[in-house]
Amino acid sequence: MDDKLDLTALLCGETDRVDFEIEFQIDPSDAPYGVVFPDPVRAKGTVSNYGGYMQLCSEESVHYISECSRCLSEIDDTLLISFEKNVAVAGKIENEETDDYLFIENSHLDVKSPLLEQVILEFPSKLLCKEDCKGLCQHCGADLNKEICKCSERKPDSPFALALAKFREQMDEQ
Repeated sequence: MDDKLDLTALLCGETDRVDFEIEFQIDPSDAPYGVVFPDPVRAKGTVSNYGGYMQLCSEESVHYISECSRCLSEIDDTLLISFEKNVAVAGKIENEETDDYLFIENSHLDVKSPLLEQVILEFPSKLLCKEDCKGLCQHCGADLNKEICKCSERKPDSPFALALAKFREQMDEQ
């Protein structure tokens, strides 16, 4: 499919809905740091006309590979994104500088650009392998999801840490 959706039938009143499916690849320079998109983004949606009020609704499926922000294990997952946006014919709205609308030009609507933008905006800034990921031990680097490290048994090595440990012991005794 072309990146531009032909809405001639919708604008002429022959139909009140135009369905579409589109696939597009995310350029690595647009991808968040450390994230790879091995497959094209798949989007399915409709542009509907509700008596002059038009709206684009779509669902996007985004397969990605990255690493967990806490434990650095690989994440291979799919993000589902819902997108809705008002649609208007270019030249029919007073303030076309607004982000409230997608504009139809020459009976065609660019669907790829706003869908790509939505993927970039909604992609999480911090990815986790699971919600309760324990991460890595800050001392020995052990993956706390897989093992319990012995660092908690380690004795404090700075004078302040020794004094604090002694103070905690005294507080526990009281």
